[in-house]
Amino acid sequence: MIEQGLVSSPIFSVYLNRDVSDEINGGVLILGGSDPAFYEGNLTYIPVTRKGYWQFTIDKIKIDYINLCIESCQAIADTGTPWIIGPISDISRINDLIGVSSDDVYDTYKLKDGTKFCISTFVGCHILGINWILGEPFIGRFYTEFDMKNDRVGFALAKKFSKYTEYLSLSHFILYFILLFCILSSIVLIIRSICDKKKSDNINIL
Repeated sequence: MIEQGLVSSPIFSVYLNRDVSDEINGGVLILGGSDPAFYEGNLTYIPVTRKGYWQFTIDKIKIDYINLCIESCQAIADTGTPWIIGPISDISRINDLIGVSSDDVYDTYKLKDGTKFCISTFVGCHILGINWILGEPFIGRFYTEFDMKNDRVGFALAKKFSKYTEYLSLSHFILYFILLFCILSSIVLIIRSICDKKKSDNINIL
């Protein structure tokens, strides 16, 4: 897309809607840059340590009085992962802090009040070369920019989706208009092709 001049910068950014009840507006993918309408303040950039995976270094993770990842650790931001994945020991401490416990079925964590479908999105797993995968729960909270030109990842606190429904509705209207235009154009071309064929057949008969 850069070579074709379709976007001005080798940057893409992601905004995810955290409202699970909204079945229409899942989020926004922006090609060519970022949109400040979807985040608070300024983006904070972190250098990429491994290209291709958008891997970067976390200096430390602090939750209340507990420090994790004290000597730094490697992480990636991944829109295709529905959890926040980390070392099993660290994840166990986090789930203890937020008040969830694990049952005997695939180490699924659930709230103590027994809410049927409420589970923790923190999952423990050993991954070679990567300590943490910051998936959708993280990206839903933090607007994320992937800068290919400068080999860096940018984060900023995401704004609530409901404030920008009008903005996205306009985008949807434009997309629907383009789709309708393409469909009508295709129909016109098909009709024209049929008419041209009939004219050609009539000429051959004469």
